[in-house]
Amino acid sequence: MTAPLWLTLAHEEMGVEEVAGKDEANPRIMEYFGAASGSEWVKDDSTPWCGAFCSYIMSTAGHGMPREPLRARSWLTWGQPIDKPLPGCVVVLKRGSSPQSGHVGFWVQRGKNGTFYLLGGNQGSGGKVSIAKFKESDVLGYRWPSSLAPKPPEPEKSRIVASGDATAAQGAVLSAGGIGAGLAGSGPSPSVAPAPPSVPSPPDLPQITEWQYFASTLKEFVAFAVDSWIWIAAAIGVYLILTGKLATWARKEDAASGKTWEGA
Repeated sequence: MTAPLWLTLAHEEMGVEEVAGKDEANPRIMEYFGAASGSEWVKDDSTPWCGAFCSYIMSTAGHGMPREPLRARSWLTWGQPIDKPLPGCVVVLKRGSSPQSGHVGFWVQRGKNGTFYLLGGNQGSGGKVSIAKFKESDVLGYRWPSSLAPKPPEPEKSRIVASGDATAAQGAVLSAGGIGAGLAGSGPSPSVAPAPPSVPSPPDLPQITEWQYFASTLKEFVAFAVDSWIWIAAAIGVYLILTGKLATWARKEDAASGKTWEGA
């Protein structure tokens, strides 16, 4: 299946990352917030922005956003539900045990052992636009733009085409790829739902292998270690000091009780 337009737009934002430091922000992330309604109070990119990222992408693609787009779980009210994930569908996940917390992004492909890959904002170390792996058991719902997958009308609300409309209906059905035979005759005929709006077909996104994901994760870890080496060294130093203190204390306790390190 060809990747939908908005998934390609999201892929082009890969690597956009938060700016370290209080009261500072990546201008691009602030543009995401600018596209999300109700985000006027946001001052920097330390505010969770997965919903803002989805808002920016979907509004750019012309599909809008839910009423409270910054709240991940509000995307469960956007568009319409689908039973199985499609490339680019909005995925809403739970986060922890809180009934309020969540995460939202775009489904890319299925992984192994009940996992899948999600393209979203505020992911990974440092908070960035990336493709990350999540558990399918954490999924709360899959959503798809209503304008691209309209629900069929209810049977009692279906419009019946009168014989006088047959010629026009036949042309509409043929242009939509339907079967026009029999519509020109007399008698009622069921109408056909209009074709959904056309969307440009971008190229397929590359598939992710387990090794590519491992290499990407390792690269992020190395970058984190390089940026935080002072804190890591300090933590190791504190650990060594504490373990040395504990060993000295243990020797004193053993000496006081008559024990020796040889076990006598």
